[in-house]
Amino acid sequence: MAPKTSKQFAEIRQKSQEKIEAAALELFAEQGFHSTSITAIAKAAGISKGLLYNYYESKEALLHQIIDRSMGDGEELMDAFLNADIPPFQKVAGVIEGAIQMIINDPHHWKLMTS
Repeated sequence: MAPKTSKQFAEIRQKSQEKIEAAALELFAEQGFHSTSITAIAKAAGISKGLLYNYYESKEALLHQIIDRSMGDGEELMDAFLNADIPPFQKVAGVIEGAIQMIINDPHHWKLMTS
């Protein structure tokens, strides 16, 4: 078996981070940030606690990453409609409909963001 390339390592790292963030998001939404332990997040993600700390220096850093991604998703949604060549009413309606769809698609995320 050939050694992994840097691209393969980057893909593995990305998938691990996504798995950790998804597990943390679900637990934070269900139990609250303060009631969720790093151990519980690692267990839910199916990884060791040490590996989690390899990616995030703390539970707070993990939460900040989740929030940063959320803010980025919201900015992308807003930019898509606000920069579109459509009437203002359609821009506002598009942003609202997009936000509602995001809530429907990922209720754990929005439960955390509004708590």
